[in-house]
Amino acid sequence: MTHDDPTRPELAADAPLVTRVLVLWEGGSSTYFLRPGEQVKLGRHSDCELVIDLPSVSRRHALLIGARGEVLPFGGPLATVVDVGGMNGVRVRGQRIPVNQPVPVGSGDVIELGGAIVVLHPPRDALAASVGATSPPAGHRPGEDPMKAVERLIELVAGSDLGVLLLGETGVGKTFAAEAIHARSARSRGPLLRLNCAALPEALLEGELFGYERGAFTGAVQAKAGLLESASGGTVLLDEIGEMPLATQAKLLTVIETREVLRLGSLKPRPLDVRFVAATNRDLLARSAEGTFRLDLYYRLNGISIVIPPLRERAAEIPRFASRFLAEAAMRAGRPAPRLSDDALGVLVRHPFLGNIRELRNTMERAFVLAPSGFIGPEHLLFETPPTAVGPALGLSLPPTRRFRPMSPEEATMYPEAPRPITAPPPASVPPSAGGPLRDQMTAFERDRIVAALDECNGNQTRAAELLGMSRRALIARIEQYNLPRPRKR
Repeated sequence: MTHDDPTRPELAADAPLVTRVLVLWEGGSSTYFLRPGEQVKLGRHSDCELVIDLPSVSRRHALLIGARGEVLPFGGPLATVVDVGGMNGVRVRGQRIPVNQPVPVGSGDVIELGGAIVVLHPPRDALAASVGATSPPAGHRPGEDPMKAVERLIELVAGSDLGVLLLGETGVGKTFAAEAIHARSARSRGPLLRLNCAALPEALLEGELFGYERGAFTGAVQAKAGLLESASGGTVLLDEIGEMPLATQAKLLTVIETREVLRLGSLKPRPLDVRFVAATNRDLLARSAEGTFRLDLYYRLNGISIVIPPLRERAAEIPRFASRFLAEAAMRAGRPAPRLSDDALGVLVRHPFLGNIRELRNTMERAFVLAPSGFIGPEHLLFETPPTAVGPALGLSLPPTRRFRPMSPEEATMYPEAPRPITAPPPASVPPSAGGPLRDQMTAFERDRIVAALDECNGNQTRAAELLGMSRRALIARIEQYNLPRPRKR
């Protein structure tokens, strides 16, 4: 039987060291509260503690074992997962794990069992203990397709009313993710209220959110429904939730818990039927340590957290977004969309885009204005941040990709048989030519990168093009441009 009753004392979600296990699949979900050292079976058979009614899941698919210890380290392993022979296997961080070999998993990991996804939420003690300490940065693990797990999570959580916390850098596309969740949900016919918590003045935020009655304050000449009431039957996106004032946080917490809203000056609460999706680029646990964000509100909003990786980690999506933004600019201007040259596309996919999708949109809108002929080349691309190819030559350094910290020696002793994490090999490093005009340095850097990629891929042009983030046709054109010998597969 699935343990999904949080009111049971021995399974309470806020009990010390109890890890919440959330399983999502198309058409269903289940919750289990995992104790330290407890073993639970996952599968379709009725004797499994976590029953997953899905054909792609075996009768007895996997085993989940709660971590032992008086204190579980935040960011460390919360459990181990074992593939007991499921027909579709078990994937952790996008990698299929060996059968009958325990693998440690934590709150940042995505576990795939056929068409089902399993995510773990750390015990409240572990979260509370992390406040004031350095919390692990949000991001995907090496070896995992950065967007595959995100898209799968969005698809699964959309069908429920589970609260979602979207995390990621500024401009990374958290609003797009919220729109996708709303569009695929049963609330898609209702409104999607986008509320920027940092844009409304604190003096007006409470009245705008919850509404007010006539005479509640000077100037309230008539009653007004709040924004939350206006979104009834739909979804509320609380963007920049980390910027919400503490006093408003307390009232929002009450609304989420009771599903009722109390207007200013009213004595009778009104029922509220909305789904909450929150987004932030802030470390909410660090803000809790500073006393500027309520930890209990974090628990309520974080039914499940989805980390949107930065655009520099998903360069394969840049051509699609670039074409979309050009088409939108062309539609507004009432003229045909310009064509993006292979050279310009190559520059785009190599650019770091520290401003993420927002910076890409601005770049393409500028290029549209600067290229009235209908053909966009590299000379039309004006970036807001230095390109990757030019950065080393100018003495600039890009911020490192944020990763979860590795297991400590103490944590590793908890799982002596667990394999070490699979890490992706570092990309080939080719120093740019020193001195000379900037354009010559960029050309030399690009030529050396192509030579290194072809060597790394043993002459396979298709794989080398994927490694460089360009089309095979563009790679062949570069080979001819730089008079490089046509490689042969070795």
